Formats: sequence, structure tokens, C-alpha cells
Amino acid sequence: MVSSNIEDYLENIYLFVQKHKRPIKTTELANMLNVNPSAITSMAKKLHSEGYVIYEPYVGIILSEKGEDIAKKTLRKHDIIEEFLRDYLNIDAKKSSEEACKLEHAISEETVEKLYEFMNKYRVSYIFAKRLKKDCLSMFKFYKKTSLFIKNNLRRTKN
Repeated sequence: MVSSNIEDYLENIYLFVQKHKRPIKTTELANMLNVNPSAITSMAKKLHSEGYVIYEPYVGIILSEKGEDIAKKTLRKHDIIEEFLRDYLNIDAKKSSEEACKLEHAISEETVEKLYEFMNKYRVSYIFAKRLKKDCLSMFKFYKKTSLFIKNNLRRTKN
């Protein structure tokens, strides 16, 4: 199991490389994480020796296949948890993101998968209920309009 600290490093490297399409320099990663550049260099060497990144001094850092796999899994956990907190528990977006950052490291992939399944099941029910409500409201308005029309025309024919 990878530490939350390593997951954070891998996530940030992944996001940067995806956005900029180039390796991230240690100074850039230091600024992103608000960490001393020498600490980034030490961590880059460690992650390189453990096979999570490819690190070349003065060139930068990219993820290995192993590192990218962990980063993607961690980001997926983050996204699912954040969506659940924001959309299902109505926690504001900033707080949802902050909480997801903490929870993504502690929750298992199996539990996140169950949460994802629950959200999809509920989402389908919610969308169906919302559409049904809209359809029923439309039908009611149509009925009301039609019944008023019939009622008014019946009065006219009686008179």
C-alpha cells in the first residue's frame, strides 16, 4: 500500500503532465505542493528508485506506468467521493473537494466501487423521478387547460 503522501505527489505529477504535455520540473512541483525544492528532489529520487516515476535532473519528472496507475486510481476515488459529498449530501464544492482529498487515501477501492454503484442506481432513480414529475406536471397543466376549455364551451352551449 502506498502512503497518502506518495499518492499526493503522483496525483499532482499526473495532473501537471496531462495539462502541459511535458515533464514537471522539481521547482514547479515544489511550488504546487508548497514544499522546499530539496524535499521534492529527495522524493523524486525515492519515487524513481521505487519505480513510480522517471526522474532526470534538470529535465523533470514523469510517471512510470506503475505511478500513473496509482495516480489514476487515486483521482477516480477523489472524483467519486467529491461528487457524492457535493451532489448527494449537498456539501459546498470547496468543502467537498477538501474532504475528498482526505478520504481518498483512507477508503478502499472496493468501497469506492460500491459507492459509485449506489450513486449510479440513485442517479437513475432521481432522473426518472424528476422526469416523471415534469411529465405529470405537464399532463396536469394540459388537463387543467383542457377541462377549463371544455367547461367554458359547455357553458356557452347551454346559454
